[in-house]
Amino acid sequence: MPETSLIVRNSLAKTLWKLEDLRYSGHLKKSPELTEALEWIACRYGEGSYRDVMIAPAKSDFQLKHPTPTNEGTASGANIKHILGEESVHILSYWNYSKHWDRKKTLDMIVRCFRTDSDPPPKYDRPGVFCCATCSIARLRAIASSKPAGWETICRDGLDVITNASMKDSGRWKRFPFYYTLLGLRELNDKFPGQVQPIIDKVRPSVERAQAKSAGKDLGSRFRKHAVDWIK
Repeated sequence: MPETSLIVRNSLAKTLWKLEDLRYSGHLKKSPELTEALEWIACRYGEGSYRDVMIAPAKSDFQLKHPTPTNEGTASGANIKHILGEESVHILSYWNYSKHWDRKKTLDMIVRCFRTDSDPPPKYDRPGVFCCATCSIARLRAIASSKPAGWETICRDGLDVITNASMKDSGRWKRFPFYYTLLGLRELNDKFPGQVQPIIDKVRPSVERAQAKSAGKDLGSRFRKHAVDWIK
């Protein structure tokens, strides 16, 4: 493949993060190269993915130390499948690419994984939560972009969970990864500013300290900058 390719063929994660890094930097537009990358992602649908109805990671992705582009969290086989699958849905939906994957089946599964007040415990302890805090952010990013039936309620429930989450003395969340959560809020802010802004105000001192730091050249540092540079 030429160096200009948007696809990193041995890694779904690197391909996803490359596309999102370019998008957040304002350098990604619709093009044949983008369509090729979206097709490559969508064609990974099915076997080997979470419940075989998501986008499957590549073999090398299971060697990642962190499941997020901000280099937060400890990777496991389960959260690699969860998060990369959900981030794939987010990107495919953002660019309105529906070929080569069963969008309805995937979104039906994603919606079911967020319990509501009518769902029985104990697997998920509250509305808006799936698996762990990190996976919940990935699910919210996917749902905010794909807008399945009931998406607004799911997103509002998820924002309520973040609003009420326990805090560290440092002014960051105990369970939710700081930068990756802010990256999720970036996708939700335009749709739910009334809920997002109070959350931002709660962590604003930590955000301002992060904004004052110089961005490193590595991908994780760039994503941590993307997570805070939208906040005024």
